[in-house]
Amino acid sequence: MSDPKFRAAVDRTTRRLVHESSIEMTPAYVSTTRRRPDALPPGTTVFITWLTGMPFGPTLAACHTIRQWGCVPVPHLPVRAITDLPMLQMIAQAVTQELQTDRVLLIAGGGATPAGCFADTVAVLRTRVLQDCGIRRIYVAGHPEGSPVMTPEEALSFLRMKQDIGQKDGLDIRIVSQLCFDPSPLLQWERGLRDNGIILPVHVGLPGLISPRMLVRYGLKCGVGQSLQFLKGQRHRLHRWFWPGAPEQVIQPVARAVAGDGNSLFQGFHFFPFGAVARTLGWREASGRP
Repeated sequence: MSDPKFRAAVDRTTRRLVHESSIEMTPAYVSTTRRRPDALPPGTTVFITWLTGMPFGPTLAACHTIRQWGCVPVPHLPVRAITDLPMLQMIAQAVTQELQTDRVLLIAGGGATPAGCFADTVAVLRTRVLQDCGIRRIYVAGHPEGSPVMTPEEALSFLRMKQDIGQKDGLDIRIVSQLCFDPSPLLQWERGLRDNGIILPVHVGLPGLISPRMLVRYGLKCGVGQSLQFLKGQRHRLHRWFWPGAPEQVIQPVARAVAGDGNSLFQGFHFFPFGAVARTLGWREASGRP
């Protein structure tokens, strides 16, 4: 039996990490929600997507609404959707001056062919446009089970470049991981980051309370192969439509890692609800209570 003090520490860590977790929403969801959901506490960090083929306007408008709700908006900036340097400057100024926030999620974005001159996030960071406009916290993507477009060595090299730029420019760069269903590759990946000199805080991507079909569909798209095998092995735990046990499968091992290792890079959780926003928020509120 484990140490009661350690179990208590894990419980406290679990509640804290869940309570402080962020969540992702689409502009469409925000625009059709008349008021802040009761289960969304003021101060919550809310990421707003910028969907492929759409203008930035709906994302910016949704971020304004999130700000009015008393929450902290984090707009997605998929660099392959940005056509040129003036567009990047316009967006960065809108984020800092209109939204009065200094946070963005900087990702490569979908599509094999960039819309303009930016093919990857490092290229944007090297322009110093975000830094010069006052953006200080930049979330970037992490791939515990590998990226569909990069080798593990290439992914590690990009993280190292971002970390170096962040240290040079005084940025708070944080990793938001791809969806995780299985804690084993996640824990191995975090240890590998530390072994290779990466010290960026990690926010673990978790699924919302959605159907197994949607989880598998997204998993296939993102290439989380080991997690899909884990998901198949847990079929006996699946409800017909929802998978309410999914978050705990990853949350508990992460909380144990944080409680037992002061050098852990894990700093929080980030929920991808895929439309099940209200259900995910309700679970998050109940599980994060003191």
